[in-house]
Parts: sequence; structure tokens; C-alpha cells
Amino acid sequence: SGDILFKRGYREDIIDAPIKEVLAAGIVLISGWQPHLPLIDGMCGSGTLAIEAALFAGNIPAGIFRKEFGFMRWKNYDEKLYDTIYEASISRIKEDIPNILANDISDKSINIAKVNVAVAKVDDSIKFSRKSFFDLTVDKPIGTVLLNPPYDERMKKEDIEGFYKQIGDKLKKDFSGWTCWIITSNLEAAKYIGLRPTRKITLFNGSLECRLFKFEMYAGTKKVHKLQKKEE
Repeated sequence: SGDILFKRGYREDIIDAPIKEVLAAGIVLISGWQPHLPLIDGMCGSGTLAIEAALFAGNIPAGIFRKEFGFMRWKNYDEKLYDTIYEASISRIKEDIPNILANDISDKSINIAKVNVAVAKVDDSIKFSRKSFFDLTVDKPIGTVLLNPPYDERMKKEDIEGFYKQIGDKLKKDFSGWTCWIITSNLEAAKYIGLRPTRKITLFNGSLECRLFKFEMYAGTKKVHKLQKKEE
């Protein structure tokens, strides 16, 4: 292929320790998010999760931003065949506009994310907000939240534990009916979220082993939710 395939070609700039593009794409797929429902990338950093969600929603090929591949230098490279495959992929792109919000407390992160979103040509699919995740509110009864919070490199132990506790409190308070997926390598801090995950999946961000936690924020209690499902 030439350059490494996980490099999609849209990231002009990144924040420290960004999530890999292929991992972000995998999280979007694992989440089961449907593009007709709202999606919030609550701590967006350089915008990778939001961008991969927009690419998925638009059925946009992952390698569309690459200028060349290694096989183009092969002696038997068939340019016409490549052009046919390329055009067929382009023809399947959807024009629907999904409801995706990229949020971050940092001006620098939002500015970087906006540049990357523009390069990926999904700026019509992603809205931005610059505020703390803990100040976000939602006006839809259901949706998906994706969070890639700090793992603890720059925070003291008590701060990171308190931060993760805040995340759990916020989800309980303001995201009733929503599904939240949180990826982190800090399993000790994750305990302070204070919610029981319905799924735990081991994933790797490069060489860093992480867990992806799924939290279903039931409207009312989980017991009531299960009874309602049984009656249905």
C-alpha cells in the first residue's frame, strides 16, 4: 500500500496522544450507532471519532483522501481498473446529513478538529461546541455518546479519579435514554465512573491496551426498563 493504511490522509494536525483512525472507526462500528440518531463526541480532541462517524454515515471510502498507493508503481498496475473501482465507490456516497456534535473544552483542540474535518470534507456533517463535557445538555430522548477521556498522564491520581466520577454523575443526570461508550487505558480510574457497564471490550490504541466500556443510561431504573421490554 505504500504508507501505513491507518493513516487516512485527513489529519492535518493532532493533539497529544491522539486516538488512531482505525480504532476510532472500529469504535463507531462497535457502538452500533445509526446515522439517523444523534451522536456526540464529548471530548473530541483532534476530531477523529466524529470524523470517522461522519465517514461511516456517508458511506465514504476510508482511503479516498490518499493521493497514491504503492501498487500504483507496479509494472502491471491497471489504471483503468482502479479508476472504475474508485468511481464505483464514489457513486455509493450518501448525501444524508447526520447529526454529529464534536465538543471539547480546549480552543486548540476545536481549532485542530475543524481543520481536520474540513480536509475530510465532512464539515457539513459535524457541528462544534467548545465547553466542558459536564456543561453539555441534550434535547433528544436517545442517542450515542463516545468519550475518549484523559487516561491520567497529566493528572494526579485523586484528580483523575474525581474526573471519572464526574463523568458517571453527568451521564446519570443528563443522558437518560442514551448509550455511552468510553475508551480508556486507566482501569483503576474507570471504576470511579460508578456505573455497571453492559459490555467491556479490550482494544489497542497503538501498543496501549485499553478497555471500551458500554453504559446504557436507562430512563428510570434498569429494572423498569427490563419489565417494559418483557411486556413488549
